[in-house]
Amino acid sequence: NPTSSAISMSGYEVKLYANGSTSAGNTLTLSGSIPAYGVYVISNSSSSLTGITTNSDITSSVTFFNGNDVLELEKNSIVIDAIGTVGSSSNFASDVTMVRNSGVQKGNTTYTTSEWIMMAQDVDTMIGFHQSICQPCTPDRDTTTVSVCQGDSATNGVSFYSVSGIFAD
Repeated sequence: NPTSSAISMSGYEVKLYANGSTSAGNTLTLSGSIPAYGVYVISNSSSSLTGITTNSDITSSVTFFNGNDVLELEKNSIVIDAIGTVGSSSNFASDVTMVRNSGVQKGNTTYTTSEWIMMAQDVDTMIGFHQSICQPCTPDRDTTTVSVCQGDSATNGVSFYSVSGIFAD
């Protein structure tokens, strides 16, 4: 959620299409909300990686993904994002960890490899946060506060907090 307001997950579902199927074999109906500048982590209950187990909001079998399965995010039955191509069983993501590029500003109903960083299998250091540059930086200069980007601020030119809470001076 790259916005300054919580996002309700009412009406959202994650669907898993296994092994080239054109019908979802598993669906997770989401509930609750994603906090401002926050993320929501759905994990596999079999995971033993600390970065996953400590940052997971929910476990679900919709995560039984093996690299040739497709995941879709829907809102009110309309696809708003996809990983993979429904009906294809190509091994597009076997034995890798996928992280969305920070410059991707919205979901894509067509899986596009260039929107993802492919890392080694079982990399769990990037679970629980996402750096995003979804809003253009628009400086607003005055003597007390400089607005760097939506969600970022610099008070008296000394402290910088990013949307993920990272501090630098």
